[in-house]
Amino acid sequence: MVKFLARLELLIKYGKESNNVLMKKLSKSKLSKKLKKINLVVTDVDGVLTDGKLYYTQDGETQKVFHVRDGLGIKQLLSFLPVVIISGNPSTITERRAKDLGISHVYTSISNKLHVLQSIQNQLKISNEETLVIGDDLNDLILKESAGLFICPLDAHNEILIKSDFIIPIPGGCGAFRYISDLIIESRDSYKKAKEPWLSLN
Repeated sequence: MVKFLARLELLIKYGKESNNVLMKKLSKSKLSKKLKKINLVVTDVDGVLTDGKLYYTQDGETQKVFHVRDGLGIKQLLSFLPVVIISGNPSTITERRAKDLGISHVYTSISNKLHVLQSIQNQLKISNEETLVIGDDLNDLILKESAGLFICPLDAHNEILIKSDFIIPIPGGCGAFRYISDLIIESRDSYKKAKEPWLSLN
């Protein structure tokens, strides 16, 4: 059903060209091979961890909604690799969410995302091939040159959909991060290590 809806949304956006867009993407099996090499996950916030909408209160404060399943996916990944947030927008809400999840690498109000990513890679001694980036809009595209995998949610900007290596068949803020974190975990031996603590809670 998810795959059907993904194809339907692409068909609406691209018409007859939708199949060409999908054909240029990695298959799930090829993606899995690349995911085995990933040792750093970098994600945008608005449009990836959220639905991209900003909610304003009467006092002028902005609010965002995060998906709880994405949060668990992040916690699972953090048991064996670093997760980094790089966002162009200033947000105390993002910083609070990151703190709650245990993310220590949080960068907001960033105008040059590539500079931040390369600095992190140098600091952690991680190569481009080991880096996965999740973005949804044009200001994330610059990160593609330093990423072994550049992927996006289903409702990303059209140009990002075309240039990404893989389209997550779920919109941003609706569990898109969890979809890819599950694939990362399943692609390697750390699968049990990441999931056992949560399974024991049931």
